[in-house]
Amino acid sequence: MEEKTHTITCRLDEPDFQKLKSEAAAMGLNTSDYIRLLTRLPIEYKIDDDPDSFVIIDPRAQGIMDYQLRKQGILLNQATHALNTIALKIRHGSELDAEMFRMMKKATGSIDEVCKRLADLKQDSETLVKSRKLYLDIYRRKPKKQAPSR
Repeated sequence: MEEKTHTITCRLDEPDFQKLKSEAAAMGLNTSDYIRLLTRLPIEYKIDDDPDSFVIIDPRAQGIMDYQLRKQGILLNQATHALNTIALKIRHGSELDAEMFRMMKKATGSIDEVCKRLADLKQDSETLVKSRKLYLDIYRRKPKKQAPSR
């Protein structure tokens, strides 16, 4: 680890100091390590060149969006697999029968659904960006349980 050569002095009122201590403790860090962590957070996105604005997405909302995105990826993969199966059968001389037509219709319907849901996810993410909220819980770990005193 690189040697630390710079010192920062900062005055805090009691509520801010207690919050700093509790947030650091919740992550199992001392206050210095917690401040170092905060300096590494990706809070560089500016909105409309406003230096006071930043965006970090609420972890619950991010989790929901991640789940929806994975779900849409699975649906897209299944639809692509079905269409590739149909294309392979046709290349090998099969006629487009009722079963293949049903698979093709279902696959294209799934692709349409994926496109709609991805548009919804895009709109949700744009709404989060416009909310201009800072939410650091994504970086917080559960507090370590202290051993009982003897």
